[in-house]
Amino acid sequence: MTSIRNLIFDVGNVLVRWSPSEIINLTFADPSQTEAWIQKIFQHEIWQQLNQGLISEAAAQQQYQALYSLSPEITARLFYYIKTTQIPIYQSQELVAQLAQAGYRIYALTDNVREIMVYLLQQYDFWHWFQAVVVSAETGMTKPHPAVFQYVLQQHHLQADETVFIDDHLPNIEAAAALGIHSIHFQQADSVAQQLRYLGVSC
Repeated sequence: MTSIRNLIFDVGNVLVRWSPSEIINLTFADPSQTEAWIQKIFQHEIWQQLNQGLISEAAAQQQYQALYSLSPEITARLFYYIKTTQIPIYQSQELVAQLAQAGYRIYALTDNVREIMVYLLQQYDFWHWFQAVVVSAETGMTKPHPAVFQYVLQQHHLQADETVFIDDHLPNIEAAAALGIHSIHFQQADSVAQQLRYLGVSC
């Protein structure tokens, strides 16, 4: 078995919680409209443009206001909860620390918004374990497109068969695996640790 040297972690629901339903409920306080608002906010082209770095958070707020007749107070509240509900996933940062201390190179690969990542980088201190954090808003590429994974491998001189990718979203896992990257579907940190040990990783 090829020796694993590198581990790439997704961010949302791997390192920190990502809960659109909670964000929407806190913002609008109308559970009967939760699913409708999830689609209107997070499945709209505006959100995709944010993730690709094509517009700023301020521009997105203005577009949501115009599109849905929302007040500036509502959209400010929305983005407040988008950021502050992203609390650390149980034991994930401990796993990252263990792996880094064992000599593995740690990376993050996330579909994310510039302003959200600024908040997360300032809010949490586990980022110092990472060699690099690759953000879709900076590269213009989102998972599960193969080019995203090829970019990370090439940019950081990683070999696919020496690398493990950890993500909670199965299409992303499948895309990475198709390129020869060892892939683990994240559900809990302890189960990831168990699967890493099976691959010969010390953690």
